Amino acid sequence: MTFKDAVRRLFLLLVCVPGTEGADGWTVTYHNTTSCALKGSTVEITCTFHHQLGINDRGVTAKHTFWFRKQQDNQRVDLRTNRTYIGRVRYHCDSDRCSLSINDLRESDAAVYVFGLITSQGSEVAGEPGVTLTVTDLQVTKNQNNNHMCQSRCPVSNPSYIWYKDGEKIQGKPDQTSYRTTSCALQGLEKFPSPPECNSGNSCATVVNVERSICAFTGSSVDISGIFYSDYYYKLSPLWFVAEREQQKWDIPGNVYQRKARFQGFARNGQLRLRITNLAESDSGEYRFGYKTYSRTYSFPGTTLTVKDPDLKVEVIWTSTGGTLVCQSSCPFSDRYSFYWYKNNRPIYRETSPVLKGHAFSEGRYSCGFERYHSREVYAPRIPTVSRNKEVVEGSSVNLTCSTDANPAATYTWHRSNQSLVSPQSLFHMSSVQLSDSGDYYCTAENELGKTRSQIVSITVTYGPKFSVLSVSPSGELVEGSSVTLTCSTDAYPAPSYTWYKDNQVLRQGSVHFYNFSSISSEDSGVYKCQTENHIHRKISQLVSLEIKKAWKQKATGIITGIFLAFILALVILWICRVRATQGAGRTQMQYWRDNFSPLCALSCPRLKKKGKRSVTKHGADVDQRSYEAQREPAEQQGELFYSTICFSHDHNKAIYSNVHLQKEKEDEVEYSFVRLDGPSPRHQEDVSALYSTVNYRTK
Repeated sequence: MTFKDAVRRLFLLLVCVPGTEGADGWTVTYHNTTSCALKGSTVEITCTFHHQLGINDRGVTAKHTFWFRKQQDNQRVDLRTNRTYIGRVRYHCDSDRCSLSINDLRESDAAVYVFGLITSQGSEVAGEPGVTLTVTDLQVTKNQNNNHMCQSRCPVSNPSYIWYKDGEKIQGKPDQTSYRTTSCALQGLEKFPSPPECNSGNSCATVVNVERSICAFTGSSVDISGIFYSDYYYKLSPLWFVAEREQQKWDIPGNVYQRKARFQGFARNGQLRLRITNLAESDSGEYRFGYKTYSRTYSFPGTTLTVKDPDLKVEVIWTSTGGTLVCQSSCPFSDRYSFYWYKNNRPIYRETSPVLKGHAFSEGRYSCGFERYHSREVYAPRIPTVSRNKEVVEGSSVNLTCSTDANPAATYTWHRSNQSLVSPQSLFHMSSVQLSDSGDYYCTAENELGKTRSQIVSITVTYGPKFSVLSVSPSGELVEGSSVTLTCSTDAYPAPSYTWYKDNQVLRQGSVHFYNFSSISSEDSGVYKCQTENHIHRKISQLVSLEIKKAWKQKATGIITGIFLAFILALVILWICRVRATQGAGRTQMQYWRDNFSPLCALSCPRLKKKGKRSVTKHGADVDQRSYEAQREPAEQQGELFYSTICFSHDHNKAIYSNVHLQKEKEDEVEYSFVRLDGPSPRHQEDVSALYSTVNYRTK
């Protein structure tokens, strides 16, 4: 930082004083409790602030920050809305630090300045006790050695001064040569010299400028005024106003009005005034008062005039009592100007102050004006509009843009189903969209004048078929004449179209996801598949083979299968009976047989009516006579084995089994029949329904 900048921003950063706790647990710490600055310079006051639990804890934030001047009535008026500070103050604040800058300091600016904030919960916090500002001017004094000294009440480290004698800049310090006045200024602040100091033993005249600097708008008029003091009578005719701009000087006679039509000089009884009308930027410069005596000409530091375009704009300032509009311009506010306010391009009568309060600013468009100049309108955000991709495909990126018309510029917040999203910008970007991102979105736009909300935008993520599965109903063997349905299942959005194939030949295309055979035939046999497709992707199902059997083949197959199963069942039954027959013995088992299975035997062995004779054995068994006679033939005449049919009598008192020998004379040679019936045993509880006959044929 240059020395010039150091001087222009005179403020003390000696110590960092302990913080003072305000309301709601907020602490404000000032870098210094006192500050001193020169008249016409710029001062900066800085502080830090924080919450005891930390910013954003429990949702506590500093929503608005401001500075105010401590007053006896304890009113906290934002300096930006104070008429005497409008255009001269600036805030520079962030999340935990805020500074106040005041330029073109005046003696009336000496006061105590306090930092304040408005929390997100609506409470107002003041960081007492604040910073005490002192505004002073330079003074020329002499020390014991009669040397000139330039002093002020503000401490300045390593100062560098500029000296003037009789209003003219000199090199180094003034000596004891003949001159009337001496003044000094800090380097970098030459426009703000000390008042002229008369040299001892000399009579002198001085000029006190009413204003050290003036800022005026192009096209307007301005009066530059001063007061002339003298300790004895001077012949002041003629008087001169000296204008200096870009190293050029020209004189304006104080009592002549024809020099330039726009310049009018006036000097009477020590009152000095120069009026300039229809100001132009080229009129900027320093205007000084001068006079001539018989011997020389004198001039004094004057008033610096700056001419600018108004560059009007309305600043919206939020206070604890609501919004306030301030008409800012390129020049600090001055009572010489009157402003006008407009709502929706219509004048608001009786409003000439640069500050406008007490209106529903969210319902209109406001602007301010001065003469032919007019500011831009300020207004709350209009209903935002949301633009997005025409289609949102799974895995792609999506941009949602919230736009509105607002002045000041709006800040944006994105919401999904009433939940705020972390994206405080007009653009909301999703890099890789998933199905879970589908939902309702909207944005809000907010500035100091109001808050509005957009319409809801529904986002539906589209995707191609994730799979294709072909199923057959009914499952199992298919027969001619039955109803068969093929179903193609998938998951896709938007809904896909379906293409059906048989042996790679297209059967049908459309939106129907099933293919039905009301009466299927053998000609429908083949390999089937389906394809699901939308504009994003497509999927082909697995192959399904259909084999259609004819109806008579199915019946024949059923009959054959039934016969085969019956045959197997009969074999099983015979095998079980044989096993049990070989295991059982005794009268008890035979009794069990007669009780349970003699009816079955009666049915399976009906009596012969015509062919052959039947004999009854001594135990009650009927014997087929033809079989008996055949068996009595010599064994050598029998070419094959003959069996005997034996049925038991229903008389339960008769013998259970019988040994039958057909040829008594040859009993030692042939055993024709041995019959044994097993009853139930502990290990075999199944029903016994078979009767076995054992015939042994012996050959001599």
